[in-house]
Amino acid sequence: MDFSNSAVTFIVDKHAKPPVRLVSTRSRAIAQACVGQTPEAARVILRSLLGLCPVAQTFALDSAVAVLGTEYSSRTSEARSKLVAVEAILETLRVLSLDLKSLVSRAHVSAPSLKTIGALRAKLWRLSGSRPFDTEAALALYEEAEALAMLWLTREKKTIGAIKTAYDRFEELKLTGDRLLFPDELKSEASLKFLLAQLTDEPAFALAPRLLGCRIPGALARIRSSVQGPAARSEFTVKDLIVARFVELRHVAAGQTPAYGCQAIKLDSHTSVGMAETARGTLLHFVRLKNGGIEAMHIVAPTEWSFQVGSPMLHVMNQYVSTKLSAPKSTESGLKLIAAAFDACTPLFVQWDKGGQHA
Repeated sequence: MDFSNSAVTFIVDKHAKPPVRLVSTRSRAIAQACVGQTPEAARVILRSLLGLCPVAQTFALDSAVAVLGTEYSSRTSEARSKLVAVEAILETLRVLSLDLKSLVSRAHVSAPSLKTIGALRAKLWRLSGSRPFDTEAALALYEEAEALAMLWLTREKKTIGAIKTAYDRFEELKLTGDRLLFPDELKSEASLKFLLAQLTDEPAFALAPRLLGCRIPGALARIRSSVQGPAARSEFTVKDLIVARFVELRHVAAGQTPAYGCQAIKLDSHTSVGMAETARGTLLHFVRLKNGGIEAMHIVAPTEWSFQVGSPMLHVMNQYVSTKLSAPKSTESGLKLIAAAFDACTPLFVQWDKGGQHA
């Protein structure tokens, strides 16, 4: 199985309708590699092969296995959720500090901030893989991440301003509020059983999941889910997706209980779904066990909701290219900024027409 050839390419042809189409080489290879393995062996596979959000990935599996009454039930759900939250905080900070640096001028995060992010990521990696699991250390690490969020928001105000300003160019590009997928909708037993039925019938559904249309999870969906009345489903812009991450960091810094965490639901005596609320949205691990091994496994990553044909992101990109007469370089930077707002966890490329150069 090839685990390396995973990317999304946006092919732009201003004379086509629509002018932007998406080609994805993402695959189910990692989930397939776990089938036939013991949960412990699958855990090693996930930690070894996944560079982003490995803690959420392994703990989603752990939670799915635990709820079925296997050996992993000794892990405390509170500590697991705290470490998933730590990873979400650090991943949000990493994306804002590093991934946007090449796209936003004046977005230069200080060396002390980067050093602390790196140090806490290293701590998280060691702690999440330790046995027996150190609950107290997990809680202490969360407090460190909480303090870092507060420090970063205070120290990096210029970067925050630069990022917000960069997204002002997309203020006229709006999406309807029904394009947001709230966590409670996705995590309901009815929704999970529907998704499992789709995955069982067609495993590739994991790469293009839909629930009452093509919708997106993530920070803005989490924030809007707590809003009462019509405002929850009001229009939103690309900039709103970015601003929502700053809002979540402020909530963390203020000591509010984060929306991040980990849980599981038992769907039948052998099947469960582990759920981790990550920086990018809800990660789902559907697991079926038989004789102590994994008989079937489906991973639905948050990225897949956005990076597929018909997604809100592609809709906005087509609005942008159709209404702008920008030079290719400017158009490419705009498309990459839009993609960054939807927060991919995979390499992204822009290609012009047939055989155009990658940027």
